[in-house]
Amino acid sequence: MEKEHPSDGRGTQAERREPPLSVEGTRAKLKRLVKLGILAEADTGNFARK
Repeated sequence: MEKEHPSDGRGTQAERREPPLSVEGTRAKLKRLVKLGILAEADTGNFARK
């Protein structure tokens, strides 16, 4: 049985124009801090301390 190539024909992450997983994880953490009232989101994606 042949192993499939890791990209599975979908291209690399950069070719699909997706942000790295570390960025998405950081964004999720910041959103969680907004829900807890520790941070404020002034604009979409713009976080600041309260």
